[in-house]
Amino acid sequence: MGRENVMEVKFYDTVNDELLKFAVIISQSNGKWVFCKHKERDTYEVPGGHREDGEDILETAKRELYEETGAITFDITPICIYSVTAPDNFDGMETFGKLFFADIHTFEKELHSEIEKRAIMDELPINWTYPEIQPKLLEEARKRGFLPKKEEIKWLFFDVGSTLVDESKVYEDRMKRIADLSGLTYEQINKYAMSFYKENKKGDLEVARQLGVKLPKWESQYERLYTDTKDCLKKLSRIYKIGVIANQSLGTSERLENLGVRKYLDLIIASAEEGVSKPDRRIFEIALERSGCKPENAVNVSSVLKSLDLEGFAERHPMSLSGGQKQRVAIASAILADKSLLVFDEPTIGLHPQDVATLLDVFQTLIESGATVIVIEHDLDVIRNADYIIDMGPYGGIAGGRIVATGTVDDIKNSKESITGKFLN
Repeated sequence: MGRENVMEVKFYDTVNDELLKFAVIISQSNGKWVFCKHKERDTYEVPGGHREDGEDILETAKRELYEETGAITFDITPICIYSVTAPDNFDGMETFGKLFFADIHTFEKELHSEIEKRAIMDELPINWTYPEIQPKLLEEARKRGFLPKKEEIKWLFFDVGSTLVDESKVYEDRMKRIADLSGLTYEQINKYAMSFYKENKKGDLEVARQLGVKLPKWESQYERLYTDTKDCLKKLSRIYKIGVIANQSLGTSERLENLGVRKYLDLIIASAEEGVSKPDRRIFEIALERSGCKPENAVNVSSVLKSLDLEGFAERHPMSLSGGQKQRVAIASAILADKSLLVFDEPTIGLHPQDVATLLDVFQTLIESGATVIVIEHDLDVIRNADYIIDMGPYGGIAGGRIVATGTVDDIKNSKESITGKFLN
């Protein structure tokens, strides 16, 4: 068969708007696929259709999603442009459409279109309406991070305090009330508590106990989300199931509802409701059992932080973290974000030399799991462990900014122009 008879599907970031004739919407609801079945077909298809005259392409997507699935409330995000070229399609001309992803929250009960039914599935269908096109659209969405990679991470489990929720104001309020009860100043109580936090102890509890005063009530009204929490969970929930495993009091779900993030969470495991607390492994076993997830398909924040000696920090006052510890939290957060390509900008800042060695071990583990790790760094130990180096220089500021040498560590050492190479010897 000649190439002229083969259907070709291509993908672009942008094209002229007037070229866009179709909108296709890859859809999910509560982690399940949403497809539709035409009344005159026995196959399934991704929702989508033709753009009407004068219609914005996003409005096309919203209209088609409603008409073909009955979706009423949903979040919809553009993915990319796709094109199809086929001899029996528009006289062999390349035609363009826009690909979207939708997370559907609620549906209308009845459909009012040529669609016979919407199909909500755990797995992808075998009998596609357009088998040469639709699987390729889903694979492109997967490549661009809108769908989970096959047989990889399916669940992300987060802690609550100092991870999703900023509790610093609650701690501050508690310290002030301990000060009032004890007759000491807030500054004295805070300094006293910090000494316990640095020993990996609960400073507020220890101070109250030492001073013989009752530990004040936790005032959850002072809790605030971190700036990026909601946006982060919204994006991650399109790709993964999201759970919480936390040492928290009763009412955790309601508190997260009040903070506006409960809708992004598929499972909440709180210690007060389970009768077991971290680090007891039983609380993690409960989470895996209820999620139906295998350990190899899940990531828990603590499991990454542990590699950087941060496991105990979850129970510590957030203000007690040193600059180096905050840097390690940032590193761990980046590791969780995307395991295919990770870019670190001077990750050794604030780290003890021993922690740099641990960081290198973490990098190696990521590489062995298939990730590409790019590091922008001045630390010589990190440079010595790189597989490939791009040496920028020769000096800083306006006296630098050009590529001086590239290659392995030995290549940089042997370069006459590289100042870095002299220090690697």
